[in-house]
Amino acid sequence: AMLMAHGGFVLADNVPANEFMNLEGSKQSKSKGHAIYLRDVLGKFNPDSIRYAIASNMPENKDTDFYWEDLQAKNNNELGSILGNFVNRTFVFNEKYFEGKVPPLGRLEQIDSNIIEGLKSYIPRIADYYKNYKFKDALGETMTLVRDANKYFNDTEPWKAVKENKERCGTIINICLQLCHTFAILFNPV
Repeated sequence: AMLMAHGGFVLADNVPANEFMNLEGSKQSKSKGHAIYLRDVLGKFNPDSIRYAIASNMPENKDTDFYWEDLQAKNNNELGSILGNFVNRTFVFNEKYFEGKVPPLGRLEQIDSNIIEGLKSYIPRIADYYKNYKFKDALGETMTLVRDANKYFNDTEPWKAVKENKERCGTIINICLQLCHTFAILFNPV
């Protein structure tokens, strides 16, 4: 009613609700001092890391627990070791061998086609999860795609390809850069 009275706003057509997120096995209680305060958390942690940890553990269908160790593990093992590792290797390699410019996409081999087709199959699913407010599932699928990208990087061995066939290496790095761009879009809602 307030939005309609003010005018010019898009009215909500779906209001998702979640279950409860407990804090380390107990219900949060401000009066008992067992709670997380936004001002304290933002002073110590990057907001993106916090959003990722919460969204990947959202109480969408049942109560869940927030653990500080889980925040650390998700930041180190997922954002750092999986996503960060792939992005860093791609950009460092691109800078070192292609002067930071996107190399041309050459002839595709089967392994290239497989990662591209895999990407095409993931995107509609991930988009559907976001559309239906299933952030946990969207992030899970996105991280699986990032794992596939890491496997692609390892299996194509661009460090060998650059010595044997720089054009082939350029195709590999082109695809990896496209994957990095896709990840930026897929993680953007979080």
